Amino acid sequence: MPLQSDLVLDSAKFHLKNVSQDTKDFNEGLLKIGSQIPKWWEVGAQRYREMRQNGETPLPKPTHLPQAQTLKVPSRDPGRDIPCRVIKPQNGQASKGVFCHMHGGGWALQDEASQDELLEYLADTFHFTAISVGYRLAPEHPFPDGPQDCHDVAEWLVDNAERHFGCPLVVAGGEGEIMSHYQAVVLPSTTAEQRTSPSASPMYANLKALKLPPALFAVGTEDCLLDDSLLMSAKWQVAGGRGVLKIYPGGAHGFCLFPIGSKTKRQDLLALKWPSPPRNVLLLKKKHAPNVDAAFLEFLRHVQSSYPSTSVVLERDVAEQTQHQLDQPVYTQIDKQSNFRLADKIDLIVTLGGDGTILHAASLFSRSAPVPPVLSFSMGTLGFLGEWRFSEYKRAFREVFVSGADTSNEVVHQGAQAGVMRSDDEDAQNTPSSLPSSWSTVRGKFMGHGRHARILLRNRLKVAVTASGPVETETRSHVFAMNEVIIHRGSDPHLAILDVFVGGRFLTEAVADGMIISTPTGSTAYSLSSGGSIVHPLVPSLLLTPICPRSLSFRPLVLPANTPITLRLSEKNRGRQVDVSIDGVKLDEGFSVGMEINIRAEDIRDELGNWTGGVPSIVRAHAGADAGSEDSWVGGLNGLLKFNYPMGEE
Repeated sequence: MPLQSDLVLDSAKFHLKNVSQDTKDFNEGLLKIGSQIPKWWEVGAQRYREMRQNGETPLPKPTHLPQAQTLKVPSRDPGRDIPCRVIKPQNGQASKGVFCHMHGGGWALQDEASQDELLEYLADTFHFTAISVGYRLAPEHPFPDGPQDCHDVAEWLVDNAERHFGCPLVVAGGEGEIMSHYQAVVLPSTTAEQRTSPSASPMYANLKALKLPPALFAVGTEDCLLDDSLLMSAKWQVAGGRGVLKIYPGGAHGFCLFPIGSKTKRQDLLALKWPSPPRNVLLLKKKHAPNVDAAFLEFLRHVQSSYPSTSVVLERDVAEQTQHQLDQPVYTQIDKQSNFRLADKIDLIVTLGGDGTILHAASLFSRSAPVPPVLSFSMGTLGFLGEWRFSEYKRAFREVFVSGADTSNEVVHQGAQAGVMRSDDEDAQNTPSSLPSSWSTVRGKFMGHGRHARILLRNRLKVAVTASGPVETETRSHVFAMNEVIIHRGSDPHLAILDVFVGGRFLTEAVADGMIISTPTGSTAYSLSSGGSIVHPLVPSLLLTPICPRSLSFRPLVLPANTPITLRLSEKNRGRQVDVSIDGVKLDEGFSVGMEINIRAEDIRDELGNWTGGVPSIVRAHAGADAGSEDSWVGGLNGLLKFNYPMGEE
C-alpha cells in the first residue's frame, strides 16, 4: 500500500482546464491593461496612487461611499493620530464584531478609502463593523512605520472596540504583501539577514510560541504569492492553529478586489456538482391531472430501470395509488406525524406540474435549510417557474444526475448528502436502502467534471409571528416562503389597518384589503395582480405591495433583500383578526390585534461563504452554454405573461 501524505492538496485546482473561460478572459484583460500603462516603480508611488484614484490602473476606480465615517486612533508617536475608515452594516442588522482591515498595496500604494465597496459587502454579509487602517506608506515612510500603525490600531481596538462600537474586535486581515520592487521602497538599505526578522515577515516567526486564532488564506493559482500562501497556511497548522486554505483556479493577485459587477451573465448562476451520485429522489406531481399521471409513471419507470441505485420517494397518497402499477418498490413516509426529516434524506427533487407543484415542493422544506436542487418539468396551467419540457426528461435527468462527475472516479460512495437513509434508521422499513453506488454504474456519456448543470438560486423569506409588547412573548418557529406572505382581511367587511416598519423604523399605517411581502420569484404571482413590480429572480430584493389600498398614493415598494420588515395589526383595526397565508397555505391560528409578523430574506450563505439557503432551481443549459443563450425568465415574460403584448393582435 503506498504511503499517504499528511498534507493533501487538490491538484485539480491547478489544472488549466478547471479555469473558467470567463476567468481566462478576465486575466487576459488585466494583462492587456497592465501592458498599456507604466509600472508604479517607473512613475513613482505617489503618481501611481493618483492614477489608481482616477481609474487608470488595472484595478477599478475606487468608489467612496457616503455612509463611511472617519475615526482617528492615537499613535505610539506623541501628537499623531492614525486615520481610519469606518463602515457599519447598512441592512438594519446589529454589528456582531469589529473587522480590522489592512488594505493591500504592498505598504506603498492605495489607502484606507480604496475598498469601500468590499468592506460594505463584508459588513452587510457578516454583520461586521469594518475599520480600514490608513497606515503610513513607503517610500515616504519605510518599514516599520506602516506595520506599526496597523499594530497600534489593532491594540487600540482590543481595548476600546466594545466601548466605541458595542462589539469586540473579532477579525483582522487584509491583502498586504512585499515583492521585489516593493521591497526596495518598504525595506530600503536592509540586509538579507535583517529581512528575515519576524517583524518583517511572519514566515520567520516562531508561531508555536503564540496563541494563534483561526486564519483564512485565500489565493488564486495565478497569484504571485501562491507559494507564500501555501507555506504560511501549512506553518500555521504546524504551530497548532486552525488554518483554512482556499485556492481559486485562475485567480490573479488581488482577484477579490474586483467588484461583483465584473462577472458575466453565466457567473450569476451556480454550478451543481455531486460528490457522489444522488441517492434519494423526491418525485412530486400535480394531482387530478390524467396527462401528468401518465408522464409520472413513465418518468418513474425510467429512473428505476436506468438508475437502479437511486431510490424514489413519493408522497404517501401517491405511493398508495401507484405501487400496484410498478415492478419495483418506492418509498414514502411524508406526513405531519412522521419523524422522516426530508432535509436529511432527499438529494434531489423532481416536479411534474405547474408553479403550484414547485411551491408545494418548497413548502415541504419550509422549516429546513438548505433545500435540495429542484428539477421541474412544466406540465401545469401556466408553468412560469417550470424550466423543462417533459419531452426532454431523459436528457434533463441525466445531465443533472452526472453534473460535474469525473469519468475517472470509480470510488464507491455512500451518498450525495450526509443525511442518506440507512438501514439502521428507526424508520428503515419505510426508507430507501443504503446500498452504495458509483458513477461507474451509469451508462452513457458524461459531461465531464468541469461541466455542470446550472443552478438559479431563488431567495426565500424567513417569517416569524410574535406577540407585541415591551417583552416579546411566544415566538412561533420560523417558516420559509418561496413566493410570498399575504395578510388579508378575509371575510371581514372592514379594511385592515396595519402598522408597517421597514428596517426597524415606522414607515406608514396601511389601510387596505391587505399586504403582500414577496420575493422576486413571487413578484409574478399575487403581487403582480395587485400592481407590484416584476423583479428578476437574480435581483436580491423584497417587494412590499398593498392590496386595494384606501390611499391612491400608497405605491408598491422594492426593498433590499436584507431589510427586515414588520407588519403589526393595529389597535385601530375594527375587525379583531385577519387571515395570514404563506405560499398559499393559510395559518391555522388567526392573526390578532397587537400581533406582529417579522419578515426578512433568508441568509443563503454562511459566515464561511458556503451556500446554505434558498431554493436551487436547475435551469436548462449547463455551464458551458453560450452566454447569449435564452434566459427562460425573459422567455416566460414574453410567451406566458404576454409582456407589453400589442392590443388587437392575436
